[in-house]
Amino acid sequence: MRIIFRLIFQIILFLLGDIVDDLIVMAILLGFIVLTYIMYKMGTRNGRKSALVDAQRYIQEMEKNIRLDAINRSRRTLRGQLVEHWVPFMADADFDPRDARFIGHPIDYVIFDGASDGEWRKIIFLEVKSGNAQLNKNERELKRLIEKGFVEFQIFRVSES
Repeated sequence: MRIIFRLIFQIILFLLGDIVDDLIVMAILLGFIVLTYIMYKMGTRNGRKSALVDAQRYIQEMEKNIRLDAINRSRRTLRGQLVEHWVPFMADADFDPRDARFIGHPIDYVIFDGASDGEWRKIIFLEVKSGNAQLNKNERELKRLIEKGFVEFQIFRVSES
């Protein structure tokens, strides 16, 4: 009888052992799958966060560069506008500064050469440029009209009533 119990016990252990081993293997596999999934999700989240951080850094860097470019352009524009106002007083100007009238747009100056002396010689339309700056479309058109002689003197009378 003891032998039968031992045999049954060994058979049960053998059977349960296989089942227990299978359950352990399945639990380990399931744990590995769950752990892999959790790590994937965390990695994806971290990956997204990392991508977001990288994108935010890129955007901040671009904003910084855009702001610096705008500041530099603004400085050049302001420097150009300042220089425009001082042109009549520069030593190499070929006219008396008292004869110059700043307009700004569409042309920088109209110079009534000789007006301050009472000896009118000519009227000059002067556009101030620095460096390699070119005339814009309106300035080129104005230059063309002046060179073709399409300039007039008119009187506009305002009615008294």
